Amino acid sequence: MRSFLFVAVQQPEPTARLIRASARASATVLLDLEDALWDVTDEMRTSTLKAAGREDLVTLARSRQELFESQPIGVRVNRVSGPEAEHDFEALGRASRFVELECIVLPKLETELDLVDCLAAIRTHKVACRSIVPIVETRRAMANLGELLVAFRRAGIEWVVYGHYDLGLDSGWWPFPEHNEPAFWDHVEPLIARIEAAGLRYVHPPYFHIHDDAGLARILARLRHVCRREFGILTIGLQQASMASRLREGGGLPGAEPEGTPADDPVALARRIADAYLTTQRPGVGFALDPRTGEFISPHLYLAARDYLRKVAHG
Repeated sequence: MRSFLFVAVQQPEPTARLIRASARASATVLLDLEDALWDVTDEMRTSTLKAAGREDLVTLARSRQELFESQPIGVRVNRVSGPEAEHDFEALGRASRFVELECIVLPKLETELDLVDCLAAIRTHKVACRSIVPIVETRRAMANLGELLVAFRRAGIEWVVYGHYDLGLDSGWWPFPEHNEPAFWDHVEPLIARIEAAGLRYVHPPYFHIHDDAGLARILARLRHVCRREFGILTIGLQQASMASRLREGGGLPGAEPEGTPADDPVALARRIADAYLTTQRPGVGFALDPRTGEFISPHLYLAARDYLRKVAHG
């Protein structure tokens, strides 16, 4: 099992401290230029945040080369068809004058041409990286999954990430199926089978209840039962990454998934999520933390809740 730990790009010194602290978790650190730098209420501020994040990343690579030499560090860029990706690859080219990245994580790949464009940008900007890790997370990507998996294998890619929340937002789901619900695994298990049948390794989306160690352990136990090849998981925060590291060898994993708890009324759930996000999100941070439940609220979940409430209000 491989753990990929998301770390929001901040100013170089606090980012360096987080990277050093993560060394105990034996995780691949993913410095995030995408969702972590997304202000869902202000597109112009999002662009400013991403530009600052790129410069902080280049400064970190120049001033803290020893971090990149001592542990695996990758970067998640923005989608290739969006306005930020070209700037991301240019910044990674500048960072590559000082360090080699473990991987580049490519979100929202939908066609083989998207992959070709990303690989061309990596070559053009002379980005130094050991591997490419794509994310499939849109309806179009799922429709083109067979084509994509063949293209990934041909390009020498080993890992494929499933983006559950992006797919939920793109599909108009509300509420999003959660890890303790059969509907979640009814979708995920066939996806794992297709990825592995193509000779690739599956990477599971994050579990946003960041203080629920038992829940994370149950997810890993199920993945160990379902997956026939080595699998990975995206983790959020040092507690999750450390927990995944402790469970890597299988010790202490519970054997059964508990029954799902009754779901909240969809309207009440949407109101709770939207209110918690707006009252706890800090400026310049894409995610929020609901202090009542300990749930990490992604911008995707907030937007889905907001859109659902608007539909209800308009009948």
